Amino acid sequence: KINRWRNNYQEYAEENLHIIDKNAELVPFKFNRMQRRVWQLLLYLLLEGKPIRILCIKDRQIGFTTFISGFFYWLTTLFANRNALITSHDIDSAAGIFGKIKLFYKKSLPEARPLRKISNRRELYFANPDEEGDLGLESRIVIDTADSEELGVSYTIQLAHLSEMAIWETMGLNIKKRLVALYQAIPERAGTAIIIETTPRGEGYVSNMWADKTNGYIKIFISSVAADEYRIELNPAEYFELSDFDEHKYGNEVEEYFLYEEEVKQWYDFKDDEQGKQQLHHEVMCRLAWRRETIDKKCEG
Repeated sequence: KINRWRNNYQEYAEENLHIIDKNAELVPFKFNRMQRRVWQLLLYLLLEGKPIRILCIKDRQIGFTTFISGFFYWLTTLFANRNALITSHDIDSAAGIFGKIKLFYKKSLPEARPLRKISNRRELYFANPDEEGDLGLESRIVIDTADSEELGVSYTIQLAHLSEMAIWETMGLNIKKRLVALYQAIPERAGTAIIIETTPRGEGYVSNMWADKTNGYIKIFISSVAADEYRIELNPAEYFELSDFDEHKYGNEVEEYFLYEEEVKQWYDFKDDEQGKQQLHHEVMCRLAWRRETIDKKCEG
């Protein structure tokens, strides 16, 4: 079983890890549509022996941070000598991510739970606590906040997750200085990963990174369409007329329609026939209905 898990993060997660879902219930970590897609990308990079360098711009509450936390936990608990750094913009956010990882450990199967030498507010160190015994994995996960100017300089790390980086700039932090320090700590080799994820916050350092075609990052955009729940089911009689001017309460929905249509095509497979076109139109209208309700109820109009 351990050997099978070493080859497949998805199987490992769904058989061994647990999360707290949006209903505040403890449930097995079953990959959603987005997580399955991103795992296929990571698996490709691992099998090709390419360093993982990803910049992800995403919607909120989409499951990407949980997915990467599980990915790092998989690598550090099933493979030896892996050091992972997780950095967020403030202590509360960092503690929230670390809490997910500690839950993974607490609720994992006994045969999948490695020896643990250190467990505190900022580090999980998987090693043999008995100084006279075998070493154990000698892998660790360390949590930090973005106000640390020299990320990862304490030791060589292989894995780094930088969360909500666009917020770093609003805090007046020098992102370039922190990235340069981090790059010196992570070798440009197969099996290493730097994964940056953030919700968008306008123009700035992160948007420039996104536009830069030479920095080696694979760019991923994950909109609300990637989540199955961000929709309101309609019947055709409930379809509504779309606004077509910017000053409308819901903005120019005609333009939004085409944006949603392109996103739906990215995440769902509809045939290129009359039935498929009707299904595509239906899905877009359900998404626009959710958008209207969100503007009304969660964005103060």
